[in-house]
Order: sequence, then structure tokens, then C-alpha cells
Amino acid sequence: MNFMRGLLFFLFPALLVANPPASPELRDDWGMYVTAGYLYLWTEVDDLAYAIKSEGINAKVLNPQIKPDNGFDLGFGFYLPHDGWDIKANVLHLHSRAPIHDTGHLTPLWILPTGVVDGFVDEVDAHWRLHFALIDLELGRSFFLSRYLTMRPHVGLRYAIVRQKYLLHYIGGNLFPGGEDYVSMKNKFLAPGIRVGSDFACKLGRGFGLYSKFAASILCGLVYVHESEKVSYEPEKRTNLFNKFHMTKPILDLAAGIQWEKGLLRNRYHLLLQAGWEMHLLFSQNQLFHFSEAGQVAPFSSAQGDLSVQGLSLSATFSY
Repeated sequence: MNFMRGLLFFLFPALLVANPPASPELRDDWGMYVTAGYLYLWTEVDDLAYAIKSEGINAKVLNPQIKPDNGFDLGFGFYLPHDGWDIKANVLHLHSRAPIHDTGHLTPLWILPTGVVDGFVDEVDAHWRLHFALIDLELGRSFFLSRYLTMRPHVGLRYAIVRQKYLLHYIGGNLFPGGEDYVSMKNKFLAPGIRVGSDFACKLGRGFGLYSKFAASILCGLVYVHESEKVSYEPEKRTNLFNKFHMTKPILDLAAGIQWEKGLLRNRYHLLLQAGWEMHLLFSQNQLFHFSEAGQVAPFSSAQGDLSVQGLSLSATFSY
């Protein structure tokens, strides 16, 4: 506890000043609070293009159209009896997916080199999905910077779970006449790390206000990548490649919006409602392999694409 407070003092010198605490002042309270949030999030991942569609001299790169999905954000915290400090545990969870189907003169982008000139397939049927979770434990202090502006710097630990699965079926054409090519890919990142940031709120009157949040974390964890390819009429897989290694990457968290708060039952309870936009940016999360043509020095290279999750956020915090 002393180490985390010392780190906060180092990162936020304003904490050395005895600013009055801004946490809710409740009567006969338990010193606890719960947060529940609904998320409607869009996911974007770089370098997931699955084919090139040609029509005469024109061509178009085809990328998965990832649908927005529902997520949730749950937290529990308690106020320490020391100058407005609090400890909070929080979980953010999201499942995202992208069904894929296309026909035409398609050049596949996730297969081993075949040596066929102008190789193409007639159809692609695929599915991409994401399991995404952020688990945070933080220590912070909310205090007044001025009469209407509050700040809550915090520091803590984070554990990230980012699991992607990409299944592609390339059908027919001159590459797989009368058959299909099954490509299965998995990309996992499981990592703990340190997170630091700050929340701000500007009070406008009658309980209304504006809020913004910023945090950055550095995570070091295990990356697991697996790719396999199997043609329907061949007895053996064409490839079955594994790669496991450790990677250190940052994550940025941003949020902003409007809020409303009010004390309930003569300040025995406190309710805070927030509505806004939030974003989580993860760097180099796409580590899937692109195979090189025969004769090149490296047989494959990793995509190194970034992943972002952003969208609408509605939350309620109840203090008691």
C-alpha cells in the first residue's frame, strides 16, 4: 500500500497538497460502492484482409466487417478511512464477431504459396471472433482541484485477455477445383502489467457535469499463435504451425462524456450516472502469419496489426 501511494505521489505531485477529498460524504455508510455499465462497442483490427476480388482490371481488398456488440463493465470498491482514498476492482468484457461470405474471382491471402499462376477461388466462407477482457485493481484518491473541478489519479494492476479466432474456407477455383481449403488461425495474448491514469470531472450545477478519463498500462505476457491449413481432398495438412513467445506492449484507455449525481435519502446513499464514449487501444495484437512466396529469405512474417475497441458507454455507480 505504501509503495502504491508513493508511486502516485511521484506521478501526480498535486497529491502532496492537502486538497479536500471529493468522494461522496454519506451518513452511516458502509464505505462501499458498486459500478455497473453497459457497452456498445465497435472493434477494429489491422491486417485481417482475407482476399482480393478482381473484376477485369479493377480489384478490391476484402476485409471482415466486424459488427458492433454488447459488452459490460462491472466494478466494486470501498473507501479507505484516510483522506478520500479508495480501492476498486473492475472487469470489462466483450465478445465480438464478423461473419464473412463472398463470391467471384478471389485471390486468397491466408494460404501457403501454391505456385499456380493467377491462382483464384470461387467462394470464401469465413468467421472471425474476439474474446476481450480487462481486469483492473486500482488505488486512487478523488479530490478537488477547484470548486468545480475534481481529479482522481490512480495506479494499480491490470490483466488482459485477448483471444482471436479466424476460420476461413476457400472454395473451388483453379486452386482447389472440386474441393475446399480450410484455414484455422488462433491468436491469444494473456498478460499482466501496471496501469496508471486519472479521472476528471467538471461540475456544471444541479448535479450535472462533464467527465474524462485517461489511463495507460504496460503489459508483459504470453502470445500464442497457431495456424493450420488442410485441403479437403488431401490426406495431410499442408501446414500446422505454432508460435509461443512473450511480448511487452502498451494499452491506452480514453473516455469522455456527461454525468449526473445526487445524494439519496438525506445523503445515506449516492448515485452517479454517466453516459459517454470510451476507447481502448492495444498495439501489435495481430500476430498471425503471412506466408512468403518460395525463394524469399523469411518463410513467414507476423501481421503486427493494432486492435481498438470503442463505442458508447452507460454506467451507474451506487455508493452506500
